[in-house]
Amino acid sequence: MSHHITEVRNLQYIYPDGREALKDVSFRIHHGESVGIVGANGAGKTTLLMLLVGAIFPCKGEVIVGEVPVVKKTLPLIRQKMGMLFQNSDDQLFMSTVYDDVAFGPRNYKLDEREVERSVVKAMETVGIEHLRDRAPYKLSGGEKRAAAIATVLSMAPDILVMDEPSTALDPKSRRRLINLLKGFSHTKIIATHDLDLVFELCERTIIMKDGRVLSDGPTADILTDLPLMEQSGLEAPLGLQNCPVCSNISRNDLKSI
Repeated sequence: MSHHITEVRNLQYIYPDGREALKDVSFRIHHGESVGIVGANGAGKTTLLMLLVGAIFPCKGEVIVGEVPVVKKTLPLIRQKMGMLFQNSDDQLFMSTVYDDVAFGPRNYKLDEREVERSVVKAMETVGIEHLRDRAPYKLSGGEKRAAAIATVLSMAPDILVMDEPSTALDPKSRRRLINLLKGFSHTKIIATHDLDLVFELCERTIIMKDGRVLSDGPTADILTDLPLMEQSGLEAPLGLQNCPVCSNISRNDLKSI
């Protein structure tokens, strides 16, 4: 299943109040791709992620992960293969210690405690928080909480990381550490965010959402340097490219190699 496609087919989602959040959304993501999902507030990004992981289900259309449809009866399998990092780390940290939070997923699948410990230790080592294992999550800094939340996902050894605004509330040092950490992952990464500089660094492909539809889908260097497209979608070019005398004088092909 790890080398299969994540596919979204003609998704529509309407909230109980009648608001249509997604309108006929379709795309395919191949194993190992890093894909940014961007768009202005209300574009449908978070709704899309919730549909990908089966937190909610579409009114029309379907999500397929490795040839397995995302429906209620397949959720245990889907959630072993696809892990989601929520925008608010506190939504994923609710146990009395960091260790117990990271162990929650493996224990929920009734693994032997020795296997649980191996998974937890590996996940905490990956994000560099072994020293926090006995700390209470509510006493952690924002960056430490984010790292712990990522560890709760990694302990399940997913093939696909789905992230909603992963750099929210991080100071510059913590944000840089997060980016460097994600660069080292071979997982498929699907990242919904307003942090376009993070997308420019991490994602070779970007999907722009607007009013519940896919406005554009293509190479990140092309998408984020298309100023008319960015303006149409209510976005701006990444800060790292604005007013840059070097970037303004090089071609998109050059940008792809940065």
